[in-house]
Amino acid sequence: MRRDLLPLWISLGIAGIGGVTGCASHRVHDHSELTADTGLAAPASAPPVATSVKNPTPMAAAARSDSSTTMDASANLWDSIAQGFTLDGAARPAVQRELTWYRGQRKFLREISAHAEPYLYYIATELRRRQLPNELVLLPILESGYRAQVVSPYGAAGLWQFMGGTGTKFGLATNQWRDERLDVVQSTNAALTYLETLHQRFDGDWLLAIAAYNAGWGNIEQAIAQNRSQGKPLDVWSLAVSDETHRLVGRLLALAEIVKAPQRYALELPAIPNQAFFAPVTLEHPTDLRRLVEVARIPEATFKALNPAFKTWHTGPVAHQQVLVPADQADVAAHLAFDLPAAVVPALASAPPSAAAHKTKLAFYTVRHGDSLWSIARQNDLHIGDLERLNKLNRKHALHLGQRIVLGTRNERVGVTKSRAAQHNVEAPTVVYYRVRVGDSLWTISRQFNVTVEQLLAWNKRATGANLQPGQEILVYQAA
Repeated sequence: MRRDLLPLWISLGIAGIGGVTGCASHRVHDHSELTADTGLAAPASAPPVATSVKNPTPMAAAARSDSSTTMDASANLWDSIAQGFTLDGAARPAVQRELTWYRGQRKFLREISAHAEPYLYYIATELRRRQLPNELVLLPILESGYRAQVVSPYGAAGLWQFMGGTGTKFGLATNQWRDERLDVVQSTNAALTYLETLHQRFDGDWLLAIAAYNAGWGNIEQAIAQNRSQGKPLDVWSLAVSDETHRLVGRLLALAEIVKAPQRYALELPAIPNQAFFAPVTLEHPTDLRRLVEVARIPEATFKALNPAFKTWHTGPVAHQQVLVPADQADVAAHLAFDLPAAVVPALASAPPSAAAHKTKLAFYTVRHGDSLWSIARQNDLHIGDLERLNKLNRKHALHLGQRIVLGTRNERVGVTKSRAAQHNVEAPTVVYYRVRVGDSLWTISRQFNVTVEQLLAWNKRATGANLQPGQEILVYQAA
């Protein structure tokens, strides 16, 4: 299959574009860059229902409810999901083309299964509760690669790749403590509500609803109006929409065919236990989350993967917040949630409000004399493999003076810093991008953030006391 038919941003999440769409993109998704580093391990055995969990939301309760009437708890979850597939279109040429490509993607299917395992049971349960097509459980594969923590270079976030404006419309708040687009339960609720809305808008046609989720309902309505005026069919395959939108619908239906009968395509889909991976726990007070996972003996990587909405290791000042914990540890965590004393809410570093708004923008580097991918990666505290992937370059490629190198988003670069700190068992610092104002100097900035001028110079390699300009951004690391 040609490279231009492969998806481009799957390892980072899929970019959203304007309009009201949550996940619209004109960039193709690249399955080939998936890895299985979810940081999660499956529960050792089927867990009991966590009876001591405090006031779970209706959606969370549904994920833990007894589903024995519709699912065999000993069965492979993929098999149970396949029994609920209802959408037609497998014979379409667009679907057959995708099936041809997927035939050789054994590694992709293994990695997708690993990424999906923590979230699949919950989403499948919600689809069944709402009586929606089971094929929708496959949509996060194409949107985010089933990575709950992913933020695309264009600002789309979470399993369902919501853009900020669309997330707000569907009740997903973003503040200094949380980004609810990354919340597994809340973003799933929002995405399924959005899909239901699109389904109604397009007269019960699920393929049009899925296309609109990708391209934006306005674009789909415009294409329908154009076909209607010309007396053409109004099905999704006949509409003059982007190739990427047709590919996404084709890939979703192709994946459904593979899940139904992987052996038919000489593929193997690793089994996933048909049981809840996580359970919700409501925290009565503002809580130090690191203290909670320490006492409950929950692996930090597992907790972070289940609760990526939290921007720090603290819930912030709001009480009665819900966190997700491994299902077999829910009783212990729920008990501790009552016993842990209310934690002091840490003060966030003071910085101009505009600083936060720039964290999801793409950052670039302009190549200068003597630069290489190695030196650029080292200078910007990045892994050279990330630069290669973002720029479609090989480390052996020659760079050109003035060439622009994509460094990723600020969120991604901050994430690299935090993960490296975690590897050395130290607290990751708070990262602030301070915007220089009139009258500022490195000395005044160092006093404001309680760091040294030497540290500021080390963190900002091109900054000197003599060339600070109003509006310039200065990187500051503050000890947690």
